[in-house]
Amino acid sequence: MNIKQKIILITIIILSVLGIIIVNVWNSARYESDSISRYALALESYKSKDYKKAYSEFGHVSAKSTLKSAAIYRQAKCAEFMHNDKLAIKNYKKLLRNYSQFGLNSKIEYLLAQNMYSKSPQKSKKLFARIIKRYPDSDYAVASKYYLGLIQIIELKGVQNKTKLIVYSQKASDYFKEYLKNAPSGRFALSSINKIIELAPSKLSNDECLIIARAYHALGEYDLARQYFDKTDLAQSWCDIVKNYSKLRNNLKIKEITEKGIVKSSSNINLKDLYVAVDLYLNANSNNKQTALTKLSSLVKEKPGEDYVMYLKCKNTPSNVRDICYSELYYKFPNGQFSADALSNVFFMNIINGKYNYAKKLGEVHLSNFSDVNSTPFVLFWLGKTEAYLKNYESANNYYKKVIEKYPDSYYAYRAYLHLYKIKKNLFAKKLVYKPVVFPYEKSKQGNLVLKLALLKDYALVDELCKNDKFVQSWLAYQNESYTESVILARDAMTELKHKPAKDDFRWRLVYPMHYYNDVLDFALNNNPIILLSIIKEESHFNPKATSIVGAMGLMQLMPQTANEVKQIYDINENIANLLYNPRVNIQLGSTYYSKIRSLFNNDFYAVLAYNGGAASVNNWRNSLNYSDEDTFLEQIPYTETQNYLKKVLKSYWNYVRIYE
Repeated sequence: MNIKQKIILITIIILSVLGIIIVNVWNSARYESDSISRYALALESYKSKDYKKAYSEFGHVSAKSTLKSAAIYRQAKCAEFMHNDKLAIKNYKKLLRNYSQFGLNSKIEYLLAQNMYSKSPQKSKKLFARIIKRYPDSDYAVASKYYLGLIQIIELKGVQNKTKLIVYSQKASDYFKEYLKNAPSGRFALSSINKIIELAPSKLSNDECLIIARAYHALGEYDLARQYFDKTDLAQSWCDIVKNYSKLRNNLKIKEITEKGIVKSSSNINLKDLYVAVDLYLNANSNNKQTALTKLSSLVKEKPGEDYVMYLKCKNTPSNVRDICYSELYYKFPNGQFSADALSNVFFMNIINGKYNYAKKLGEVHLSNFSDVNSTPFVLFWLGKTEAYLKNYESANNYYKKVIEKYPDSYYAYRAYLHLYKIKKNLFAKKLVYKPVVFPYEKSKQGNLVLKLALLKDYALVDELCKNDKFVQSWLAYQNESYTESVILARDAMTELKHKPAKDDFRWRLVYPMHYYNDVLDFALNNNPIILLSIIKEESHFNPKATSIVGAMGLMQLMPQTANEVKQIYDINENIANLLYNPRVNIQLGSTYYSKIRSLFNNDFYAVLAYNGGAASVNNWRNSLNYSDEDTFLEQIPYTETQNYLKKVLKSYWNYVRIYE
């Protein structure tokens, strides 16, 4: 064979292979396109509850399709609705056998175990035990413990040996207790409580009473919870008792139990519960908080929670001696939970007092000892300001860049940006480019399956496959027009991410959606529409029916009295309470009110503060605080709520600009 013939042969082979690949790709695309259409039709029948038709149509989804596993799962659900357990089990087993990566294996195995339990409890025992072993952190593992407790009770029947009876009873009781510890308000909680009481040999132990009391509390049965809490060891249970008396609105008991309990606290008490109990105690003493803190301080010495009480006391100490209090806290508890915050406060007070070099050392110690805590962006930003005060401008800019790089969505990234680029105006952008809320991932953890299900609007299955993904849950809430739930879920999910995604990541749009933006533009007047949108987000999380404890209403949380004053401009004669839940009216009046406040200060920084804290308070702080600029002013505002309010609104403004401008 000469060279020319070889070239022709190789060319023929290459073209043949390419032809096969093209045909396979074309066939695959055709199969997938056909399967998507089939799935969509089947889903319509499923949603209209024609399960027989849906079962048949799901069966026509190609075995080569990404959607096949979802189609088999839907067939199993159709069989369940048709009360055909045998057919449901067949499909569930097919999923486990052929589609191990589907994502609902724990649920499917649990459903199979449940089905077997109803027919033969003893045979299901191994299945429930296997679920606990394979999926120890799942809800199905928790529920499996309840069933194992029931099976253990069945095994008690016919046992004559007393020792064996005691062992079996204890084992059953332990399963029910494990269930209650993990699911105190779960579906089987009441049944588990009754089983524990029935299985008790004589009287319930301290631990059993505590488990039962916590379950009753979680179920909202506060009087029943109290009865069982009364039988527990106060050293272990006092925090729970305080929380329960809070629900019963008994301030006297909250005070009594806290003061007794904090002295007796066991060394292994849950500190988060202790912090909640202390906060409830202070709320019960709201008229004399400082005296209550002093009393707690004397009781908690050398006890769990001493650092928290000391931290609260420092926060409520007059500003001129606050740094001394925080210094004592830091040096007494250098590795404690509140030491980073304490050190950051000492650091800042030295800046205010002009001790820049010493403050700089403290800031560097903070960064060295606490690499990534809540106060880190604050310290990085103020180290930048400190270097600027010392005229070390290159070093200052490096700190500003670090804040923006490591904490891009924070309030301090916003302030760092203004200083880094020497921007004089707080609000440097006025327009946003609309971008829709879309599915949060371009590709899901299950490959393209979840994305295709989302496009097909099979939201129920997307929900099941992504139960633990808050961003997907946020997107589902958005699709359901539950905008408040959506934005809170997304906010919390983003807070939990250690490393924030790029600003064009789809997840940001769920945290900062553009709800009511067109209405804001219609009624912006002379206000910056982005700051109005940010106020709406932080005031009501886009809930037009939001009502505060003090009676503020609607998207911009207007008080009826304030709204009544503003409505005269527009000759509105209707009862204002009926109108404030109307989004457009609320935004119109809220924008007018904000414009009125802004005209007093000619500055959005102070206007946003006044929107929350009142113009009189803002003027009082401006006249009494020792500050050199807006940054030093804000950090010294004595009301944490108002201080944090401005930070949240400006953080939202900054992120809207980052994402949409």
